[in-house]
Amino acid sequence: MNKKAALLRKDRVTRVLTADGRMRVAAVKNSQCARNAQQRHELDAASAAILAQALAAATLLASFMKGEERVIVEASGAGAVQNVLAEAIQVGEVRGYVHHRGVEGAAQDRRAPPLIGPGRFKVSRILYDHPAPSVGIVELASGDFAEQFGSYLSQSEQIPSAVRFEVTQDQDGNIVESAGVLVQVMPGWESTDPGLLQDMVAAVPSLCEVLAVERPAALLERVVAAPFTILADKRVDFFCRCSLQRFTRALTALPLGDLEDMRKLGQNELVCHFCNARYTISDSDFDHLIERIRKSAASVTN
Repeated sequence: MNKKAALLRKDRVTRVLTADGRMRVAAVKNSQCARNAQQRHELDAASAAILAQALAAATLLASFMKGEERVIVEASGAGAVQNVLAEAIQVGEVRGYVHHRGVEGAAQDRRAPPLIGPGRFKVSRILYDHPAPSVGIVELASGDFAEQFGSYLSQSEQIPSAVRFEVTQDQDGNIVESAGVLVQVMPGWESTDPGLLQDMVAAVPSLCEVLAVERPAALLERVVAAPFTILADKRVDFFCRCSLQRFTRALTALPLGDLEDMRKLGQNELVCHFCNARYTISDSDFDHLIERIRKSAASVTN
């Protein structure tokens, strides 16, 4: 594989500002992230597609943030897909998961549209110098993820926006390519015709076909079709910061009796719902945790 081909295979997110300052636009290729997520969570075609879109949405929103500020995109509803969540950091890390109401219902039709059903769409931003997350929630009717996300942007963000996601899969339902593009009007230009934004995201027949041979910046040249300045161009990876140390630290907040019951029942495996990584708590880990809880309780009593 030559150097250009290797670069094209890597996931990237690119953010630009039009030369007139009218719009900010971001495009993401997250094919490897989506494939990684599908493999980690062992997802069927429909579930993999909806998670791929959620990962793209979180990455696009995070590209407008600073440093390690985070954004969490979550859709939940009454359909077969109970909940889909993706979390991204501006530096290029993204992770996420899908929960179903029942495995049988989710697997009835591997090619069924990934509908969430009537429910709500929630976006949380963890920002610098803000003591609590900034949260936006809207109640939504049934629809696929792209429709849910677009409705959220128009109802909650109240910023003229247009979004498009695209996911391609092979005959077995495995992710081949995944991409997304988001156009938003900058303050002062709110009178911009919404139809113009929709025309922009629809200008390219296939996002995935372009990104299979070009980088996101080249895709944005076709979407924007006007001079722009590249503000950021970063690698994107499916990455989770979970670890056994983080899990055991959280376990010290449990009552001593609960921890002792876990040990007696042999509940020594911990699973990260974000990345499906599995960690085993050894007997020595239990001894250490129980001792820490006892010491903490004794210090409070004294």
